[in-house]
Formats: sequence, structure tokens, C-alpha cells
Amino acid sequence: MLIISFGVNSSPLALSASFAPPDSPRHAGLAESGQSLVTFMSGQISSSLAWPDIDWIRGLWPGKLVIKGILSPEDAVLAVAHGIDGIIVSNHGGRQLDAAPAPIEMLPAIRAATGDRLVVMLDSGVRRGADIVKALALGARFVFVGRATLYGAAAGGRAGVDRALAILRRELDRTLGQIGCRSLAELTPAHIWDGAARPRPEE
Repeated sequence: MLIISFGVNSSPLALSASFAPPDSPRHAGLAESGQSLVTFMSGQISSSLAWPDIDWIRGLWPGKLVIKGILSPEDAVLAVAHGIDGIIVSNHGGRQLDAAPAPIEMLPAIRAATGDRLVVMLDSGVRRGADIVKALALGARFVFVGRATLYGAAAGGRAGVDRALAILRRELDRTLGQIGCRSLAELTPAHIWDGAARPRPEE
């Protein structure tokens, strides 16, 4: 599977076209050069990537192709038209544009626009097991969790990662129980309160 990372509002961002592997000589001299990690990473990102480039990559890559960073129904529909197998609804943790909408807010419209024509996944803003439940209820087929495991790794190495995942799993199970779901398969958008007043059932 190949994942291409897009920016927000149709401003694509991705690894440079050469896709240098980790053992490439391009990476070998980073420590020796004194180049900062920020400068190095900025050099790996191209703001010129656009949909024609996606077509080119699609022609080269026969496997599953996923785009990360979709935040609008219009771009999600374009992804379908360009033969993309899956999208990750993400604002990259708010690092690219801090005023970008939260992915969880855009997820329902994106899922409605694409249906089952591609796999819709979600990333960014997932901090608790309840967040995973919300995303799945609103139509995500898969939810990515990054910071919890990074914090766990920083605090306790592999054991810290395992503990972070165990906490998320307990929170997820507890949330399912509290909303009356026996499994993830029972989740629907009806489990999410949208702030609208619910009419009282007629007696």
C-alpha cells in the first residue's frame, strides 16, 4: 500500500517524487551536515503535487493507493474519480494550517459524498477511546492513533506503547457499553448527538 500525504484545501503535500528510501545516500549525511530536522523535512515536501501527479503515481503503482489529508467532500469525490482506493480524512494534527476544520466535523459529509466507492479513514484529534467510537459511528472504516502511542513510547518505550493501546481499548469498550452497543458493528450515526433537540416520544 502506498500513502500520499495531501495538505488542506486542495493544497497537496507529499514526499518528493524520487521517494528516497530510509537507507538512501540522500539521508545519510543529515547528522554530519548539521542540517536541522525541520530543514530536512521541509526539503522532503513538495507543494507542487496535484491531481495529474496522482494519475501518474496511480499508473506506476498497481497496489492499493491511499491519500491522506482530504478535508472536503469535493476532494473526496475527486479521489474516487482518480482511482484512489482509500482516503484518510486528516488535518495532519493541525500542523499545516491551525485553522483547518477538525476531521471529525468533515467526516459525515465526506462519507455521504463517497459512499462505499472507497475506504474512508480518519486521523487527527484522536485522544481517547471515545474519539475512536465517534469516528467509527460517523462512517470511518479505520481510525489512526498517533500521539497516544508516541507519548507512551516516550514515557516507557515498547511497554509504554502497549499500555497506551490497552488504555484506549478499555476506554473504547467502556464507551460501547455505556451507549448500549455490544460491538463496533452496531455503531451508527444515530449514536452521535448533534446538538439538536430530540422530540419527546408520543405517549
